[in-house]
Amino acid sequence: MKIGVLGGTFDPVHNGHIFMAQHCMDNLSFDRIMFLPNGNPPHKKDRNITDKIHRYNMLKLALKPYDRFFVSDYEIKREEYSYTVETMRHFRETTDDEYVIIIGADSFYQLGMWYNFTELVKENQFVVLDREYNVNSALNEDISIFNQKYNSHISLCQMPMVDISSTDIRKKLVNNEDVTDMIPHCVMQYITDNNLYR
Repeated sequence: MKIGVLGGTFDPVHNGHIFMAQHCMDNLSFDRIMFLPNGNPPHKKDRNITDKIHRYNMLKLALKPYDRFFVSDYEIKREEYSYTVETMRHFRETTDDEYVIIIGADSFYQLGMWYNFTELVKENQFVVLDREYNVNSALNEDISIFNQKYNSHISLCQMPMVDISSTDIRKKLVNNEDVTDMIPHCVMQYITDNNLYR
């Protein structure tokens, strides 16, 4: 199968994440979308991240209605830092599936800071989601230059702007503001039941 890999902290998962995954299913030739929550992300050492089991549980609840979306607990189970290049090698070595990493334009411009990024981009296919709907006209050219420079396989997929972020949701929850239009109801119920982000 051809599997799109959508990684992130998902703190918490929100409707924007699900929309991104559905957009990829509708417009690219994926058989399934894997949500890959970070267990111990090295790039977020300076932030107090919600316990990984809570983040994993919220994803499981949010994706229950979608039979072609699933959650991997591979990085969640690891105690040490998780690096994408190593995680993707594990998936390729243990399955016969084809994997494509899905990232946003912001992450594309930070790829040079990822661990062993030259090996990562040579070994893996990437899709960059342009959430500005081509407002950034330089993005396509920048991807082309990057591909030539690093012998990478990165393509561009446009999608409508989705103005939802986990950061905003956490802030709103701290201030007891309504976020019911930003996250699935089951996730909101889980947050309430477990007294998260308060």
